[in-house]
Amino acid sequence: MTDLEQKNLEKFLSFPKAELILFDCDGVLVDSEPVAQQATVDFAAKYGVHLTVKEAEEHFLGHAMPKIVNILSEMAKEKLPENAEDELRNFFISLMKEKAKPLTGVKSLLQRLNKENIPFHIGSNSSLKEMVVKFEASKIAEDIKKDHIHSAADMKQPKPDPAVYLLGAEKEGISPEKTIVVEDSDTGAKAAFNAGMRCILLRSEGQKAPGFFKEGQVAIAHNIAEVEKIIFAAVTGKS
Repeated sequence: MTDLEQKNLEKFLSFPKAELILFDCDGVLVDSEPVAQQATVDFAAKYGVHLTVKEAEEHFLGHAMPKIVNILSEMAKEKLPENAEDELRNFFISLMKEKAKPLTGVKSLLQRLNKENIPFHIGSNSSLKEMVVKFEASKIAEDIKKDHIHSAADMKQPKPDPAVYLLGAEKEGISPEKTIVVEDSDTGAKAAFNAGMRCILLRSEGQKAPGFFKEGQVAIAHNIAEVEKIIFAAVTGKS
């Protein structure tokens, strides 16, 4: 952890104790981003748009399906078929049934939260249908209450709109100031920021948080073990 990350973490933990955790889905609970980006690469190629997986990640990470299709339309310089969104979503779902898996440590983290009666919800740009498939394939569905899963896509208010996270807090009657969001994308992090919530941001080593956060609003984690440590420090008030 860099000196700046440590300073931000100390400030992050100085706020009122957290009472609610909101998780993104892809790249946070489910290791689905590589599968999703490869699916997008294969789908784009059908319409003459040739991308690497790295390029797909740069263009599409964190975006809802309509946004992905719109970007692909611009790249293809033609309007994609009316059913392109459904076609891509169904392609995603078929792959997720086979290849989705949880990030290391996620299942034990969710079980610990349940055991200690710390409420958590899921807020994602994926559709509810997609998330159910991912959670079942990843074998964490049994650890998540069905009515705690919220889709920004189904709400038609995709991130960075904060609506999906504000809904989770509203369901629990907990203020944004006492809510922590766990994210991995700048788009999702901006939704947390727009909701007035602190954010634990999963990042690769050396990857910084986006510049819109003020000191103490974001804590960097590099894996789920670090996420868990920060969550329970924020919940208990003990670092």
